[in-house]
Amino acid sequence: MSQFPYREVFNAVEKRVIECGSVNMDPVQIRLRLDKFKRFAERQLNDDEYFSILVFVTFYSGFKAATVTRKREVIRKHFPSWKVVASYSQANVQAVMADPEMIKHERKIRACVKNAQTFSSLIEKHGSIKSYIDSQAPTESFE
Repeated sequence: MSQFPYREVFNAVEKRVIECGSVNMDPVQIRLRLDKFKRFAERQLNDDEYFSILVFVTFYSGFKAATVTRKREVIRKHFPSWKVVASYSQANVQAVMADPEMIKHERKIRACVKNAQTFSSLIEKHGSIKSYIDSQAPTESFE
């Protein structure tokens, strides 16, 4: 079984993105913006950065991206860290819902609180979210 040509596919996709994007932006600027994603797997994230990503995945899921992007700062204000959010009560959830600038989706807000509480349990058990993720690595490859 031959290995999938990931690099070739990535290079072809990158080339096409630059071709399409260069209608509105200089190709050099596009490359600079894309470069940070080439090294994304090498990034070392802390627990709050993992939590922030999960919060935004929760809000972007099922919503127009532009809606959530416009509200990013207010979302960050209400979900600043897993430690803060893990202690949220019903009153905190209602306060978030009462903010006129906030996306009023109670299930997503409650999911963020539940996720923070899960982060708390995982960090207590594994030391960090990164350690937990690493503990889930497969022991063998399908290749």
